Amino acid sequence: MPAGRCDEFGEVEGAFNSMLKQSASYLARLRLLNRELDQLLDERTRSLRRTEQELEIRTLYDQLTALPTAVSSRSSWTATLIKPAMMPLAKKPFWFLG
Repeated sequence: MPAGRCDEFGEVEGAFNSMLKQSASYLARLRLLNRELDQLLDERTRSLRRTEQELEIRTLYDQLTALPTAVSSRSSWTATLIKPAMMPLAKKPFWFLG
């Protein structure tokens, strides 16, 4: 079909071409928004990981003295007491109370 026809086919052709341009514009905008969203997601994920690390440090160490807190002491004591109980009988330490 020749471009610029003055009948119904020309109108359909013009509308179709306009729709294609608009669709391409929407697609380009969508791609841009997706890139921006991915960047925001990455930034938020990094921020949450930093916050998680800070909270873990605050939970394990006293902020004034930098000494381990009861939570970290309890977990190390638990590991110390439970670990021998999980060893095979031949390797268990012998504790004599007497």
